[in-house]
Amino acid sequence: MMKKLIIYTDGACRGNPGPAGIGIVICNESGKIIKEDKEFIGNATNNIAEYRALIKALELANDFSVTRVECFSDSELMVRQLNGAYRVKDEKLGKLFLLVKEKERRFEEVTYSHLPREERHIKRADTLANLAMDEDKLSERVYDKEKERRKAKELKEDGWTYFVKGKELFSKYRDDLSSGHVEEIEMCFRKAIELKPNLWAPHYYLGELFYSIEQYPAAKVEFEIVLENTQDTEPAKYYLGEIRRFEAGNTLPKKLEEVRTMVNNPILLNHALIEWLENALRDLIQEVLSRKYGEEWWWEGVDINTRKECAERKQEAQLKEERKLSELLFIDFHTYAEIIEKKKKIFTPILGKTEIDELINRLKKLIPIRNAIMHCKGQYLSEETISRLKESCTELQKLIEKVRGRCLSDMRLPTTKEDSLSHGA
Repeated sequence: MMKKLIIYTDGACRGNPGPAGIGIVICNESGKIIKEDKEFIGNATNNIAEYRALIKALELANDFSVTRVECFSDSELMVRQLNGAYRVKDEKLGKLFLLVKEKERRFEEVTYSHLPREERHIKRADTLANLAMDEDKLSERVYDKEKERRKAKELKEDGWTYFVKGKELFSKYRDDLSSGHVEEIEMCFRKAIELKPNLWAPHYYLGELFYSIEQYPAAKVEFEIVLENTQDTEPAKYYLGEIRRFEAGNTLPKKLEEVRTMVNNPILLNHALIEWLENALRDLIQEVLSRKYGEEWWWEGVDINTRKECAERKQEAQLKEERKLSELLFIDFHTYAEIIEKKKKIFTPILGKTEIDELINRLKKLIPIRNAIMHCKGQYLSEETISRLKESCTELQKLIEKVRGRCLSDMRLPTTKEDSLSHGA
């Protein structure tokens, strides 16, 4: 009696969306192919086709007396969504996601893994999906009709074109924002909003633009519009929180030199240095990750466990003022180093490998110092220990200046990896 099936699936479409087919290869525990299947599913996107292939495969697996199913696909997006690494944003994919989870219940264990499309069983599933399209008499007519529809749609999407152009210009000039550059970037985003009023993302980037040049009232307006139009609010909420603190005067200076001159009492100065350090770390992390992932930096750049912990702390906050804050402000001190370490590939090209390794080591050594000061035991620390804190603040200030002074136009602002997977062929 078999205990396990190994399933390989693929969904393909001609045009995205366009006429689509699915292919399925089912193997026994020894890797021998015991069943193949293909089906033309009409007009669909490539991601819908991938989900439809997996759903059909799980239905076929139910015909066998097995308790475990191993599923393989070349769709990294689908695999990551099913494993909980990506959120399912698209409503149609969300329904298919739930259907997959329903099919899972028939088995004791179902796993999902990614394989490259060159793997032989995945290639066979792809061949079957294309055969399904080739054999359907309606396929060619549907494809031609879809091409005409997409062409007509492209003529109406000038607003999206302006949006993309605005992001490209912002990425190119964000470290050299002259008045001319600001005017050109703002014009692109304003035009995008005029032509496609339902887009909230241009408002987010306008907010970032105004925040970068310290036009806080204008930035505040744009970020508030973002909060009214989407649930993806954490980055916008963080910026709004910073702006409100600036307006109220309840914030430390951005420059370390100014913090050092605020108070004469060394105990109070130690507390001020810690607060400056944590604020500076948040700014550094957000600055680097947002250049890579845009408005998705919190979800793409910070791992899911950290996000969950921050969300739980925010929900459990006893002060109502805290519950209005961004989840970013609920990060543990030791987590800053973990975030940077996990995303070293992103930080290293900007700051250098030696600097990043040194920063991570410094932060780990600062954990007990930070805890002692914030728990009112700073007066018992030696001068040598306190000098480590001061030196670390100085080095962090240098890194922040390096980030802001360096042109990062080669880094990808407009899209995230998930976006490219969602819209790719």
